[in-house]
Amino acid sequence: MSTTRTKNLILPDGRVLAYRQSPGRGRPLVLVHGLFDCSAGWKTFIARTHRPVVAFDLPGMGGSERPTRPKISAYAEDLADGIDSLGVDDFTLVGHSLGGGVATALAELIPDQVAALVLLAPSCFGRITASELGSAPVVSRILRHTMPLALANPVTATGIYMAMVANGRMPDREMLGRLRSGALRTTAGVQMAVKATADAGRSKDAFFRREVGFQGPVRALWGSKDLVVPRSHADGVLTAFPQARITVWDGMGHHPQRERAADLPRFVEYAAAEARAPARRRRMALADPVSLRPAVSYGQLAEAA
Repeated sequence: MSTTRTKNLILPDGRVLAYRQSPGRGRPLVLVHGLFDCSAGWKTFIARTHRPVVAFDLPGMGGSERPTRPKISAYAEDLADGIDSLGVDDFTLVGHSLGGGVATALAELIPDQVAALVLLAPSCFGRITASELGSAPVVSRILRHTMPLALANPVTATGIYMAMVANGRMPDREMLGRLRSGALRTTAGVQMAVKATADAGRSKDAFFRREVGFQGPVRALWGSKDLVVPRSHADGVLTAFPQARITVWDGMGHHPQRERAADLPRFVEYAAAEARAPARRRRMALADPVSLRPAVSYGQLAEAA
């Protein structure tokens, strides 16, 4: 299945929200990317799923204009407006990293529309030192002036991506090209997202300090070598979602859609299938088709090689 080019929709206040959409069969998927990325980062995944897909460029990233404020709730509100504009309903929501935090806020904002929630190394379920440091006023001012030049240079852009996002893995050429071509816009968007993540971790109402208002199926995935969002944050996911099922894939870093491109669609498909009917969910909960082992709660994390 090929993906379409990005399109634009206009939010109620006149800002642009970019997205890409692909046809398919069955309950749709809504995909939310992470930091330094955009909807194009899902192209391989989209090509491997039979389901209809809507993948958004988060506000301030890709082709989307900036959010109204640097808050996770603001990103969720914009995506909710975009989903309403496109008429998408009864969908499985998938969020990676920053997108996992946004997806959580979105599921709580419109719980009746989300059939199942899939979180891939999600942020906002614990405090992340790098985000808090990057949001400090002095550091933020330095980044504002230096990051555009760094991102425009292929060597430094590669280094930033490898250090901050990819756990030492080289970015693909297309990703590197997007970082370089949108250096000025990317810097502002990244700074807003970093502040939003840091503030979410410090909040008294943080996801990992309470139960989130979404009762549907939740599955979360981490890599055992994730250096960006520690897998210890899975404890925060279980506080927010007692019904969540946590899986860890051995040897994987922070990017399942790149590192385990063949396995990720099956993992998401399992989560989507859980939402079909209560009786079917009970039967399918006995085994995980990705790891082929009984699914267990955090503390006995399921490993998939």
